[in-house]
Amino acid sequence: MKKILISLVVVLYIFSSFMFIEIFTKLELLNIIQQDKITFNLNSNLPPDETLNILEDLSTKYNLNLVKQSYIPLDNKEKIVFFASIPDPTSFYKNIIVEKGTWLDNNFEKNFFISSLDSDSPNQIGKINLIIKENILEIRRLSSADKENINTEYELYTDNKNIAENFISDLTENTSISATIKNTSKINPPINTSIIILVLSLIILNLICVIYYFMLNLKTFSVKKLMGFSDKKIRLDFIKQLAKINLIISSLSFLTLIILGIFLFKTQNISFYISLIIFFIILNIILLL
Repeated sequence: MKKILISLVVVLYIFSSFMFIEIFTKLELLNIIQQDKITFNLNSNLPPDETLNILEDLSTKYNLNLVKQSYIPLDNKEKIVFFASIPDPTSFYKNIIVEKGTWLDNNFEKNFFISSLDSDSPNQIGKINLIIKENILEIRRLSSADKENINTEYELYTDNKNIAENFISDLTENTSISATIKNTSKINPPINTSIIILVLSLIILNLICVIYYFMLNLKTFSVKKLMGFSDKKIRLDFIKQLAKINLIISSLSFLTLIILGIFLFKTQNISFYISLIIFFIILNIILLL
């Protein structure tokens, strides 16, 4: 019975941690994608390269970062491509870490790019650091989107609607271009009910383990009481034993997750494991309480 209960706790630890990894993955991209921005729809009768040059010029004039997002299928995955005009790289890269090379901004040629994947292309000038390697992000100059559909949504990185309206007004001075601001709501971080259920299951199962362990050691407690041990000393020894068991279980689960993280998720980023350690510590505190 004891082995069954401990095995169930280990399994639930691992499953709840996998849910944590799933949430962490979504939040990583969400933190990059979701900044203060205003979306507008554009329709242009001008040639693509001319339209994109007008957008980049206006972006530079207003010192506003401007992005067109594209989603490209890639080997059963999805690559997110930001075609971006970046006159203000400090603001643009506040949630993006470039671990090798340099930032891409409007000072580079239009064929240059940065990516979360390594490539042999001489045009790749930097590598984006993403914790989960399944997430693929690429950033290119807006002017390089001339082969894409340009009559689509664009994102101005500002929360000032007056500035955005002035930008649109300047843009539509050319009668061949029309643009309208789109009402968008902020994306809420994902709330996964599965992890709540798993944590509650862990708490219930942990309580069952405590009751079972207490019943199992009733005879030991009685002997200690007869030998003159105080109630405080008996309770303290009991808590120490529970903490020791909990530490063994969480250590086994965490080591399993590290192995899975390295070989399954291809994740070698230390900040991910620091976050996972914090998650385990919080979970252990909840269970011990």
